[in-house]
Amino acid sequence: MSETATTSARRSRQLDIDALRREFPIVNELVYLNSAATGPISLPCQRAMNRQTDERLRFGNLKLKDWEQGAEEVRAKLAQLINVETTGVGFVKNTSDAISIIATGLDWRPGDNIVLAQSDFPSNFHAWLRAREHGVEIRFVADRGGRTCIDDIRPLVDKKTRLVSLSFVRFDTGFRIDLAALGEICRATNTLLMVDVIQGLGALRVDASANGISILVCGSHKWMMGPMGIGFLYINNDALSQVRVNQLGWKNVVDAFGLSSPVEMVPGARRFESGTENWTGILGLGAALKLYNDFGTDVAQTRVLMLNDYLRNGLKRAAYEVLSPGDVNERSGVLICRSTSHDAATVTKRLANENIIVVPRGAGVRIAPHYFNTTAELDQLFAALP
Repeated sequence: MSETATTSARRSRQLDIDALRREFPIVNELVYLNSAATGPISLPCQRAMNRQTDERLRFGNLKLKDWEQGAEEVRAKLAQLINVETTGVGFVKNTSDAISIIATGLDWRPGDNIVLAQSDFPSNFHAWLRAREHGVEIRFVADRGGRTCIDDIRPLVDKKTRLVSLSFVRFDTGFRIDLAALGEICRATNTLLMVDVIQGLGALRVDASANGISILVCGSHKWMMGPMGIGFLYINNDALSQVRVNQLGWKNVVDAFGLSSPVEMVPGARRFESGTENWTGILGLGAALKLYNDFGTDVAQTRVLMLNDYLRNGLKRAAYEVLSPGDVNERSGVLICRSTSHDAATVTKRLANENIIVVPRGAGVRIAPHYFNTTAELDQLFAALP
């Protein structure tokens, strides 16, 4: 029987799981529960990338205007997805690239401080350490049982806090932070809030404007199920005025072929796009977004959280310890569990032998079902657990 999930009141369309799964050939090969590492691409995504490379093969750059128009449509879709102005969206290579653009571009002042999470992904750690060379203090939010707590963040943020940079969803535990509460803390001290949403966007709702996010960064290859090597950043006007562009090229200056000085930058987030775009990646991402937009964020989030709940209950019945936070408001698509009698490598290998793909993380196993997965696939996982 086909599984369905109803959309929000805003949209009446239903999610036809059987039809959706036909767009993801990976389901014919594997029980793939690893979208927190790399999400699979869909047939529409593949076709869009193939179309662009075929056009270049046959026509050189004669289709450039079409690619440019397509890229602007993707930019608008991304802006709509996170509820921001299109001019604030720029294309980048990946999340690390976006973080480095901000970390090296902010006009740091002695006495500034940055608030980071003690247990965040390395990309949201290494890039900020050089700020110490400018007299900037790095403050770390302590880890509390796999959670990055709002109550621990609040006392670290003061009027000297230039930036708070945190992940929306933690890669190591699946903890989902309260963006609204985080935004309130930063607004109270006029602090820039930067959020890495790569472990959530495409599965969970993100409203950058409503939550006071100054800067948002995301690669497309995880929950958005887009190509590798393409991502985007959003930056609001306040943050934009504080970030210097360190990579200049012909695409991000107003007078590309002139020798005027000082150089006038193009407006908005496009100023971080210095050269020839990754047209293949951008158009592939656009196709992934189109497929997603057929049912929308509300349906995706409802389904992903339903699968997380089903997974959580089944693991407990199998006598596995669930290490991810249990509060319904802190859950995401990521779940970490642990066997009481087998190490993570053994569990992962046993499942891989049954074509069920998960990964070890720390002392546990990370399982990350996406909206194309089914409860039947999770039942296969439960049956194969050692």
